[in-house]
Amino acid sequence: MKKILCVGLMGLLLVVGCEKSGKITEEEKNAYEALENQMVEAAKELLNNDTNDNLIPTSDDRVLTIPLNWLTNGLYIDKKLKDPKDNKTECDESKSYIRVELEGETLKYIPYLICGEYKTKE
Repeated sequence: MKKILCVGLMGLLLVVGCEKSGKITEEEKNAYEALENQMVEAAKELLNNDTNDNLIPTSDDRVLTIPLNWLTNGLYIDKKLKDPKDNKTECDESKSYIRVELEGETLKYIPYLICGEYKTKE
């Protein structure tokens, strides 16, 4: 009986430990949001460049997707974005992007970041 109880408790602790490790702290969430904001600002800078006027959506049905690697390779973000959890793992530049949509007269910038285990909620 003691063995079963011990194994049961260990299993419960293991499940709770795994579940907790998958969650991000408020501080980490803020750090990921800061990276997303950096992406948005870089996308705005890219589109404010006169040579890129042709990229700007001109109707409500047109959408522009800017991959993160455009921003880092185009020097709008000066260094590779890194996962705030370890500050070593690079964010996925080929799968992270900014979606730019025209809503009325306003451009809407929607970041999508994949960085380590973090993914922006769509």
